[in-house]
Amino acid sequence: MYVYPENSASGRLNIYEYDSKNKKLVNPVCVIDEPLVDTAIFKDGNSYFAFGTKPTHDMYERRRAFVYTSDNLLSGWQEMQVITNDLDVERGAGQILKWNDRWIRPVQNCEGEYGEDTIFYELHFVDGRFKEEYVSRLEPMHNMDKGITLHTFNVMNGLCVIDGNDFYHPSIARVLKKIKRAF
Repeated sequence: MYVYPENSASGRLNIYEYDSKNKKLVNPVCVIDEPLVDTAIFKDGNSYFAFGTKPTHDMYERRRAFVYTSDNLLSGWQEMQVITNDLDVERGAGQILKWNDRWIRPVQNCEGEYGEDTIFYELHFVDGRFKEEYVSRLEPMHNMDKGITLHTFNVMNGLCVIDGNDFYHPSIARVLKKIKRAF
């Protein structure tokens, strides 16, 4: 079993073996020597693909997904393309999933705030390049007192895991909303 935790601060994407006997990650391998945020790796046929964004505060750069490919999970990764969007919606929001023979890529909508909601794109592989087509959006329930976000959506073996953010103390949420409106 291999694990690739979020490790953009290290400046590279590492994959680790999971030692189930000792319950720890071992034997790190640098597969992409660049800092990537919320990377999702999937295999289609004999090829692996990785989608990730680079850590930056630059609004334009956050609208770009970097796509890499390899024939081997642990070596030989090469950048194959950059997908650019008009909105801040390219940061990954979970694993790329296969649904009804379609590859679906969940992404975070960060246009308003980090993880405002999750958008789903269908990936089409045309002439050796990926294209994204909007499929749907999953929005958290909002109310007046809370700032709720949704930034992860994963499905595996019949289980769905959703990760979000919520302000639990209503008075803090009201103050933050007033500050946000002032800007």
